[in-house]
Amino acid sequence: IEVFKNSELPSGLVEILIGSGQDFGQVLVQHPSVSSIALAARDEVVKDVSLICLQRQKKLFGEVSSKNALILVEG
Repeated sequence: IEVFKNSELPSGLVEILIGSGQDFGQVLVQHPSVSSIALAARDEVVKDVSLICLQRQKKLFGEVSSKNALILVEG
């Protein structure tokens, strides 16, 4: 996180959210202002998110793993 804070990137270009997908992930994935999603999650989670992205025409970068990192990119 410090790397981004100390970089010359425009403010708001990179947003990192840490927490449970059950707490806020679903809301963020479905939010109309979010156009791209990158995540590493269990295969059933990636499947669910990919269906939402397909329906809402969002870009998805998914990786099946045991981690539940969720990175959302406004674009």
